[in-house]
Amino acid sequence: MTLREVCRAETWLTEKDICRLEKVEALLPIMAELFQVDVFIDCMNRSGIAVVAAQGSPQSVRGLYRQSVVGEKAYQDREPAVYQVFQSGLCRHDLKATTQEGREVKQSIVPLAGVSIPMAGVLIAERDISEDILRAKKYRELERTVENMSNTQLAMRTYDQNTIAMREIHHRVKNNLQLIASMLNMQARKTESEETRKILQENVNRVLSIATIHDILTLTPSGEQRTYVSSTELLDKLRRNFQGLVPDGKSIVIRVEGDDLRLSPDCATSVSLVVSELINNAIEHAFPQRDSGQIVIRSCYGRMNSSIAIEDDGVGFCPEDVRKGSLGMSIVRATVEGKLGGKLWVKSGPEGTSVQFHFDSNLGN
Repeated sequence: MTLREVCRAETWLTEKDICRLEKVEALLPIMAELFQVDVFIDCMNRSGIAVVAAQGSPQSVRGLYRQSVVGEKAYQDREPAVYQVFQSGLCRHDLKATTQEGREVKQSIVPLAGVSIPMAGVLIAERDISEDILRAKKYRELERTVENMSNTQLAMRTYDQNTIAMREIHHRVKNNLQLIASMLNMQARKTESEETRKILQENVNRVLSIATIHDILTLTPSGEQRTYVSSTELLDKLRRNFQGLVPDGKSIVIRVEGDDLRLSPDCATSVSLVVSELINNAIEHAFPQRDSGQIVIRSCYGRMNSSIAIEDDGVGFCPEDVRKGSLGMSIVRATVEGKLGGKLWVKSGPEGTSVQFHFDSNLGN
């Protein structure tokens, strides 16, 4: 069934109200994919029972529903938040509900204004909480087991809980940063200004470079909490991210070479931001009249100071000609000098450009 068919058969909505809801319906696939949730439009039927008028599910992950529930009823005892929004006209967030297929979810709901009536329907986003329920059950079982443990076992439990908590924190921070990057990407695609699109894309790269740190810190292969970041792993993740941003039609290879440095999370965040800015600059400016080239990210360990260099075989430039107001280079210099306490060197000529920065090796401890 279509939204129009449901509304005509079940509700008192006018043609104008239905047209307004259809405009929202057209955005459901985008919202479902962006937030990785199932989204719905519910309307109130002539008997005062909510009915599903439209449904959208993400395509890149498995949705909550095996089949369409358009046309089915949403009863108050199973989805109380839907009725609260219809009654109050106010948004509700993260309230428990049971789907038509009997699955436990959390719903976030916002009202949809009508033309002939104040509220034509509600927009619902549903998130699966079955894993949360299972996790909570495991925690309760763990707590019951711990009651009979010795003091040594209790100490081990404390360590495990702290590890789980830190892992969850890094995981959530990474997810939130990736969500911000997705929103910026959407804005970049919508804007008609090439300059604005470029600025938004640069900020997407900055956000994702920081998210990479939290991704690495989530877990070690053995399941223990990490206290440091491997520079080789970090730089290779950045390399893969930027390799996908090379313009179509160009063959620019990005490689990682050198020593594996142990970086503290704070140091790794600064290094990630600086390297991302420099790789982005090289991709954008080093090969204007060429279809191929290479960019090498080279790390070198020293007892006192370690260094990282970004080298390309592009056309080069005059360092004195770099705009003093360039945001990218301003970020690089401020981060190297202010956060890492190091220095920055730029060497450029017809055979390419090398930008190197060093920092205290103890920052990795």
